[in-house]
Amino acid sequence: MEVSTSGGSIHVNEVQGAIRATTSGGSITATISRQPESNCRLKTSGGGVTVRLAEGLKVDVNAKTSGGNVRCDMPITVKGLLGKSEVEGKINGGGPELYLRSSGGSIRILNK
Repeated sequence: MEVSTSGGSIHVNEVQGAIRATTSGGSITATISRQPESNCRLKTSGGGVTVRLAEGLKVDVNAKTSGGNVRCDMPITVKGLLGKSEVEGKINGGGPELYLRSSGGSIRILNK
């Protein structure tokens, strides 16, 4: 799934696989309910990013924000970076990349 906007938020209730979402004027909220077979990319310049992952999904998290903090409510094996505003690590042993970026808000990785 590919979604983009230049002036508003993006809300995706259910993604069954990979997603690419970009906005420069709002937040991004997405629920991933099936294992992605390729990389996922969610990027915003004007809001936060919230991703809900179904139980058992395997991803490599690469999350960074300059306008808030990163919170992951799932067990994550840190690969390199762990800080208030950035996290790199593996959820459930890792898989395709879950690339999350925000310039204007926080990033949340939650259980579905």
